[in-house]
Amino acid sequence: MTIFNKDATSLDQQIEILQKRGLEITSPERAKHYLSNISYFRMSAYTRPFYIPAGSGTAEHLFIQGTAFGDVLNLYIFDRELRLLLLDAIERLEVALRAQLTQTLATNHGPFGYLDHKLFDTRYNHNWLLDELGKKVNSRDAEVFLDSYRRKGRSIQ
Repeated sequence: MTIFNKDATSLDQQIEILQKRGLEITSPERAKHYLSNISYFRMSAYTRPFYIPAGSGTAEHLFIQGTAFGDVLNLYIFDRELRLLLLDAIERLEVALRAQLTQTLATNHGPFGYLDHKLFDTRYNHNWLLDELGKKVNSRDAEVFLDSYRRKGRSIQ
């Protein structure tokens, strides 16, 4: 196991390190604000595209001349916005797929078709599905539609 022996650095020290490596920081207060909310470690992943390539005869972790803190921050913001767009798209696909699956199952096998283990691949742990549904239905945090279903005396399991 590797022993980690670096001391913690303050925000001011982090800014100093970045400046010593050639990152232009015109507003240390702005940089401090973002580093305190994003963290130096997370932000460091977005600095890598702005480093002088390794093996070019310079020390490691030096920034390409003219790289500003705003360049790194803009890359971070772009990545965050892209991630949010992708998660939104994935969520829409998930909801649509679940809707199609439940509609097909209910239409072809009735509203309680999910209870029939023969409709599922033999490799699928059908008991796990029923246990999970039972937990969700009986949870105090049950979704509104499940709570309504339960209050009307219908059985999910």
